Formats: sequence, C-alpha cells, structure tokens
Amino acid sequence: MLKLLGIIFIIICGAGIGAKASGDLKKQTELCISVRTFLSELSILMRYKGDTLFMLISELSERQSIQELKFLSCVLDNMSSGMTFPYAWKNALSDDTLLSPELTELLLKFGESLGTSDIEGQLMSIERSEEELSGIYENALSIYRRKGRLYRSIGLLGGITAALLLC
Repeated sequence: MLKLLGIIFIIICGAGIGAKASGDLKKQTELCISVRTFLSELSILMRYKGDTLFMLISELSERQSIQELKFLSCVLDNMSSGMTFPYAWKNALSDDTLLSPELTELLLKFGESLGTSDIEGQLMSIERSEEELSGIYENALSIYRRKGRLYRSIGLLGGITAALLLC
C-alpha cells in the first residue's frame, strides 16, 4: 500500500513539474499583455493628464489590469527614497526576476527615453515600444503553443518512468 502511494506521488510530482514549466511559458505571454496594457494606459494618461512620471506610475501601479508588473511599485519606492527616475527604473527592472530578458531589455530602452523629451516624443517612444512588444508577444505565444503541451507531457511521462524504474 505504501509503495503504491509512493508511486502515485512520484507520478504526480512529475506531472506537477511539467505543469509548472508550461505555466512559466504562459506567464511570459501574460506579462507581455500586462506590459502592453501599461504602455497604452501610460500613453493615454500622458496625453490627457500630463502629470509627472511619479504621479503617472503611481496611478498606473494601482490598476488591477497591470498588477502583475511588480517592478512598478519598486520604481515608486526607489523614487520615494530620493533616487532619480532613470536609476529607479533600472534598479527595479534588474530586481524583477519574472520578466524575460527580452521584456527587460525593451523596458530598459523605454525607460531611457521616458521623461527626457516633450509629450509627443514620449508618445512616439511608447508607440515604438508597443511595436517591438508585439514581436516579443508573438514569439512568447508561439513558444507556449509549441512547448507548453510538450512540457506537460514530458513531466507526466517522466514521473511515470521514474515510478516504473523504482518498482
């Protein structure tokens, strides 16, 4: 009886590992959608409110649609402690481990142009970033579609194989 429970546990662990790996791929697509929402909402707020970056980011960080972007609250904390925006942005992005390297690079480039020109220049920067983000999103989505099911299957089959080897 105990051996059977152990075998079932090993199979479930293998399936869980596969599901976790597939979930990580799906999370990258969801982060791309959140960054897209952040960029479009920032564009709207810049165009119609024209507040400071601190006020814009603090308003955006409270929105439910972009709660996944944890680096925004770090930017606000860094700026509240007296750090200038470019350094606060870079530090927050370097501390965020959820973002893929492509997303981090895109946001770093975007942060370099944010707050350095007039509103029209910043809106153009947002548009360029949205175009680049579309490519990153399509790539992440295709990877998830190709490898998501594969990871789940390999996890389950790996668990079954480990259970059979231990029998």
